[in-house]
Amino acid sequence: MLSVAAPAGVATELAEGTQAVLAAENGPESAVLAGPRAALDVVASRAGAVGVRVAELPVSHGFHSAAMAAVAGPWREFLREVEITAPEKPVFSTVTGARLGPFDDIRALLVEQLTEPVRFLDAVRDLAARCDLLLEAGPGTMLATLAAPAGVPAVSLDCGGSARRTAFASAALFASATAKPQAWFGDRAHREVDLDTPLEFLANPCESLPKNGVRPSTSRPVEAAETVVAPAAEGTDLLTAVREHLAAELELPVSAITGDTVLLADLHVNSLQVVRLVTEIAARHGRQLVLDESLDGVTVGGLARRLAELPDDGTDEPSRISGVRPWVGLFAHHWQPVGPARERPAAHDPSEMVVELPDGAGTREIAELLRAIAGARRLVLAHTGHPAAAAVAGRLGRAARVRRDRGVRTVG
Repeated sequence: MLSVAAPAGVATELAEGTQAVLAAENGPESAVLAGPRAALDVVASRAGAVGVRVAELPVSHGFHSAAMAAVAGPWREFLREVEITAPEKPVFSTVTGARLGPFDDIRALLVEQLTEPVRFLDAVRDLAARCDLLLEAGPGTMLATLAAPAGVPAVSLDCGGSARRTAFASAALFASATAKPQAWFGDRAHREVDLDTPLEFLANPCESLPKNGVRPSTSRPVEAAETVVAPAAEGTDLLTAVREHLAAELELPVSAITGDTVLLADLHVNSLQVVRLVTEIAARHGRQLVLDESLDGVTVGGLARRLAELPDDGTDEPSRISGVRPWVGLFAHHWQPVGPARERPAAHDPSEMVVELPDGAGTREIAELLRAIAGARRLVLAHTGHPAAAAVAGRLGRAARVRRDRGVRTVG
């Protein structure tokens, strides 16, 4: 396919005598041709000779031309199984170039668009004559650019595209004080931030101390009262309780949190905050929390239903806050005896060895000891009168036996 920066009539003249055909009329000075590559090369050569700009489009097929005829039959059969209702709002077709009427066959038009040219210019002109603003709802800004000559303002929302442009424009408007920011946050969860507040993105609460330091108390210590989690009010359903708890924690009005509110996406809390909030709500209502499913995408209503399905925690008493005891411990350096990773280096010659034959050593231990002393020319065997000591020492021609009796070591 070839984009031609010229009226559709000029593009058709350039394609005369070739297999290239008009595939789209996008604007007063914008047309698209489709056809075999050889035909498009001829058109490009002719356009260059008369000063018309062309550009090859990176597409896989020649859409909106006879090249798509083979698809028309299967597409028609598929559409017969699809339920299509008459549009309730005005729809302007780029196949007919006009507003659809009550007797237009939508299935037939969907088949025709495979092989017929796109009449975008006619459709957008008809639409512009009936409105005072055109909005492009979708990624990109191409359609708004093509619709600009229609005579009414055309704005692209660039939905799904990069948010950088929108963020930059919003920041510029806010910085210049030329807009009312309240409208931007209408019906959205938000909170005001003091611009003079220093931002701290990483902090350790264990290192947070009062500005004036900590002073030892001079008063007599008293026994601390047991702190319990306040039980939920009688008759309060879980959905209402969840909404109220989230509203209190996030400093939002309860009306801003509905059953369809998504915790991560709509309330802008991270996964750790979600787990903490869910744990608090479950404890408040005496539920035994089991986080066996991901909370990604869960709504407030879905959370309430999950909590309702959880088993009771088995106690009618309000749960007591455990405090910091599990977090606190004494740390000290101590020596831990560790044996060698191996008995000897791989290249070590075991000419002299000192081994011990412990009390109660059985056949298995003796066999392992015999394998260990194989090859030793001198052996010192330490034991406490083990009956197998003589046999083990006798495996070597020259062996010294060390007898340990009541702490006295003798060599025999």
